Amino acid sequence: MRVVIKYLNLKGLSVAEISGELNSVLGDNALSDATIYRWIVEFQRDRKSTKDENCSGRPVDVCTNQNVRHVNDMITTDRLLTVRYVAACLKLSYGTTHHQRTGLQQGVCSMGAANADAGEKASPSGHFT
Repeated sequence: MRVVIKYLNLKGLSVAEISGELNSVLGDNALSDATIYRWIVEFQRDRKSTKDENCSGRPVDVCTNQNVRHVNDMITTDRLLTVRYVAACLKLSYGTTHHQRTGLQQGVCSMGAANADAGEKASPSGHFT
């Protein structure tokens, strides 16, 4: 949709004209005039990309197989370590470390990080095969 807005804006169409074009093709599924206007303003500010940018807020999932192994190794070595200590050592958040710790006890890591190694599955012991 952003590509179409950018194209029509480069052709010199106004917000109303772009909105009319989108409404004629998409009907009720067309973007609002306010959304079209926001994108035109972004493109006029020299924004080149039509893709989503990284935004603040919820951090990227860090529940990777490597982090799960590090948490598992530390806890296996010394079961008296606190979650806060493990998190500080691995430079992970408390919540992520705690989630991985409880995930190890259950044998799963439900966050499903996009960069996890393909084909690896957790066994009940928390080790990956």
